[in-house]
Amino acid sequence: MSDAPERASKPASEPLPAISLWLVDGFNVLHAHLLRGRDRKDWWSAERRQLVIERAQRLAASGERVWVVFDGERPASEAETAADAPLRVVFARDADDWMLRAMRAADDAGGVAIVTGDRSVKERARRFGAHVVSPRAWLARCAALSTSEPELG
Repeated sequence: MSDAPERASKPASEPLPAISLWLVDGFNVLHAHLLRGRDRKDWWSAERRQLVIERAQRLAASGERVWVVFDGERPASEAETAADAPLRVVFARDADDWMLRAMRAADDAGGVAIVTGDRSVKERARRFGAHVVSPRAWLARCAALSTSEPELG
């Protein structure tokens, strides 16, 4: 499986056009990529969720709209994010269904990118016209925006 952004009608090597909304499967990114090779005890904890949110903040700070969706109920200790905030953290009974509904509700599905490794979600997103980005490719995009890491060269 390639880590490049995926879209049925475009070669994987082409860059993504402007994305108006990133829909990120938070636990998918966390479990499959950020915790790879690490102790996965309590991988769903607030501390672990923050790993994904910190990366999403980089995109939001650059002016992109990012909604990170986690499966489950919102913890009482975490405030709800405004729907129009550049970075929105959502808790849903089923993150996959929530992201697909949000994609369908978007004014322009072609401006939506869904970040997931779930084959079923990827297929449904592509059929609707959204872009599909692997968690690894999304993390690389976030890392490229980091101002705290010096560039080599």
